Amino acid sequence: MTFAFATYNKNAIDICSCLIQERVDESGIKFKYYTPKIHNASFCFPQYVINLLDQ
Repeated sequence: MTFAFATYNKNAIDICSCLIQERVDESGIKFKYYTPKIHNASFCFPQYVINLLDQ
């Protein structure tokens, strides 16, 4: 959730997970937590935040 708050790039949510995986593979970095699915899920708000935004 904080990743979504940390960017003004509205296109970041539309990046295909296969493109993210390519970038991860090219980087050679071995992550313990981060995955392309985690990246995409970072832009999903929990219900209480949605409720606050709807007010």
